[in-house]
Amino acid sequence: MMRAFPGVRRRLSRPFSTALGLQDIPGPKAWPIVGALPDFVSRVDGMSAPRGPMLQKAHDEYYKEFGEIYRLNLVGENSVMVCRPDLYMQMYRNEGTYPVGGADNLWIIKRWAEEQNKNTYLGFSGRGEPWRKVRMVVQEDITGPKTARTYLPYINEATRLASPHMPSFAKEPNQFVTRLAFDMFSALFYGKQMKTASPSARPEDLEFVANTVQTFNLLGKSVFNGHLKMGIFKNHHVNRSFKTSWQKSYDYSCQLLEEALENSQDMSADRKPYIVRVLDRQSMPLDEVKEVAASVLLAGIDTTTSVINWNLLYLAMNPDKQEILRKELREVLGSGDLTDEIAANMKSKLPYLRAVIRETHRVAPPSSIMTQRAAPCDLELDGYKVPEGTQVGFNVYSLQNDPKYVEDPSQFKPERWLPDAVEARKGTEAEAVRGDGSVESWGHHGYGGSFFMEKEMLQDVRQVKASYGAFAALLSDGTVLSWGDPEYGSDNLDVRSQLTDVVQIASTDYAFAAIRKDGSVVTWGDFDYGGDSSAVKDQLQKVRSISSTSEAFAAILEDGT
Repeated sequence: MMRAFPGVRRRLSRPFSTALGLQDIPGPKAWPIVGALPDFVSRVDGMSAPRGPMLQKAHDEYYKEFGEIYRLNLVGENSVMVCRPDLYMQMYRNEGTYPVGGADNLWIIKRWAEEQNKNTYLGFSGRGEPWRKVRMVVQEDITGPKTARTYLPYINEATRLASPHMPSFAKEPNQFVTRLAFDMFSALFYGKQMKTASPSARPEDLEFVANTVQTFNLLGKSVFNGHLKMGIFKNHHVNRSFKTSWQKSYDYSCQLLEEALENSQDMSADRKPYIVRVLDRQSMPLDEVKEVAASVLLAGIDTTTSVINWNLLYLAMNPDKQEILRKELREVLGSGDLTDEIAANMKSKLPYLRAVIRETHRVAPPSSIMTQRAAPCDLELDGYKVPEGTQVGFNVYSLQNDPKYVEDPSQFKPERWLPDAVEARKGTEAEAVRGDGSVESWGHHGYGGSFFMEKEMLQDVRQVKASYGAFAALLSDGTVLSWGDPEYGSDNLDVRSQLTDVVQIASTDYAFAAIRKDGSVVTWGDFDYGGDSSAVKDQLQKVRSISSTSEAFAAILEDGT
């Protein structure tokens, strides 16, 4: 075990009281003023904002050279990168009741929001109760699994309209995918088929695409040029261009929303664009919805484009895998569209498609540093003292492509995610609640098996339950910790504040449930496997016990019903 986790060996070999300082964390040489910028630039081939593969290459080289924790000082700003989930877990554990929004460190767009008094956006990208308020609306009305499946008619239509024009983009496939992503989002959000991937696209719609894409590109440049936030760089072209392109994109998004409201007045509820349904349910007022719509569009377009592009690339590079996928799609879909019934059962209906997407995400995640935020307090990471406010990032790319954890990581093998392969690995997963109340887990690292949970977190454990690829532990203080693959229920961030005074936990293959001392029930995980209990929330009172199958929960109330 120590060979598999050298960082654990280093930590155990040092007395706790002799923690080293931030300056002792290994990393590239830092020069006065510029820090490690010369070294970083040499690894990403120049001063321009590094593209994904170059950024992954640079951080992977640092990982191999300096280990599971390293320091990167760029122009006077220290960042600490960690490559073990148990280390980064300390960030979440110390954030308090609510986690920090994923865009908390995007200073350039936050500054715009402050100047424009866009408080909803600040809450969405920030932390605390404002973050929770917006996140709950987005979770229920936009990103929930059941809601997402109802996107299919919009997506299918946008795809049908765009597909005939793909050959005309043969020399610029990324442009086609970007426009297709816009068409799908616009149809879904605003109820409008823009047809930007066709020759008949309107100039104002194409300008909307261009402004939004430029905004995201400038956002990336700002992240790697933190010095531009200083007042003396206020008129730098990155700051000026960002403000112009983002304002134009935001204004056009607001215009589309207002048109959607006007055009949907006589529509039935199920035909209205989703952003209009949010207003109909009075989840939040119009001005706040405008901020959320523009923000989700900005994030969603780039993510969708990236995922599609990487999948197409790896399928093109692996024609044998492409043929297997083509055969599966033909057998299941024929010449028809993806239906709600098939989408609801992709795990069984389209296992290879799902495996291809997961494998692509492993070899080419959207970003090498999947999340980065300021340390919420003084932390000790792997024996090093990290001061409050220091930027700490999680280098997921190196972890997912290290042969120590993944067999043949350089090979594109969707088969590793097929049900039989997962089931075979499941046989190596195990758990044990010791007599002293601590927990030891082992097996496949992606499914909760490897010891990525801090031992000090898993003490005084009363009960442990397992889903298909994650664990949940009930502690003696009535709180619950979960770990493993988020797809199988390890992510309880949305309900973390409710997981107190818990007396029992249960699990299905993809979700968990917890009974609180007052008899109420909290659920999380895949909605189709019991993770969403909102439909029966009023009935789930004074619950005595919960049982489960692989796909559903059942509760016995105190009165015996």
